[in-house]
Amino acid sequence: MQSEEKRRHPRLDSLLLVAYTVYEENGTMVSRGMGRTLNLSESGILFETQLPIEAGQIIEMNMGVREDIIQVRGKAVYSRKGDGDTVEAGIEFEAMDEDRKEILRRFLKESVK
Repeated sequence: MQSEEKRRHPRLDSLLLVAYTVYEENGTMVSRGMGRTLNLSESGILFETQLPIEAGQIIEMNMGVREDIIQVRGKAVYSRKGDGDTVEAGIEFEAMDEDRKEILRRFLKESVK
């Protein structure tokens, strides 16, 4: 039985470095750290880090995309144990300005060629 694809945008396997801050839904800061993307799309990322991230937490990220830094805010949709001591979290983007969206779109388009 095939599962139905629920994502709005296709995912691209890509490793980008990310500096991030985690907040509870009430705005309380939980942690800061570094991680990397495992895949990304226009609407979210699968993110790997060594610090715990829980579903529902808000993540503010700075991602290095070639020569640009994309600032984005998202929400952890799920979190699971990764390889070794890592955590993988699915992050759905909530806020990104149009200039940053265009940088991400261009990167995704050029990377699938």
